[in-house]
Amino acid sequence: MSEWRNNFKGISYFDEDLNAILYGAVDDVLEFSDKSLAVIDYKSSGSKEITIYDDYRKQMDIYTHILNLLGFETQSHAYFVFYQVQKDGGGFQNSLPFKEMLKRVDVNPGWVSDVFERAVQTARQENPPINQNHCDHCHYVEMASQYKSIPDLNI
Repeated sequence: MSEWRNNFKGISYFDEDLNAILYGAVDDVLEFSDKSLAVIDYKSSGSKEITIYDDYRKQMDIYTHILNLLGFETQSHAYFVFYQVQKDGGGFQNSLPFKEMLKRVDVNPGWVSDVFERAVQTARQENPPINQNHCDHCHYVEMASQYKSIPDLNI
């Protein structure tokens, strides 16, 4: 488990066909009595309302997908443990009180393989793709295309 949590090792799957690695570092994993696994991710927030953003869900889908590729049975859900700052008076007095909340979410790892393959293909193109619509991430592709490929990175 400590290796899976490590930001420099994490859980990873080497896709031989793509010659690429899908990687992530999980916060925690629950093992159920049937030996199936569910991912846990810890989040902290100072907001009044706890929000499970789409990117948070995607993160859980990817971790679940990697676990499946590594041969683990997984649950159809994952968990977020939120630590929400309590702002109900008193201020900061050498401690910061948090309220802990557990949120269960369904996971849908079915989309991950296709998107990963397309991302690898896009990253390996000589020129950035022409996009008729605005994309928040396209400027990163344009910036990266200014640099030469580094063979050791498989991109």
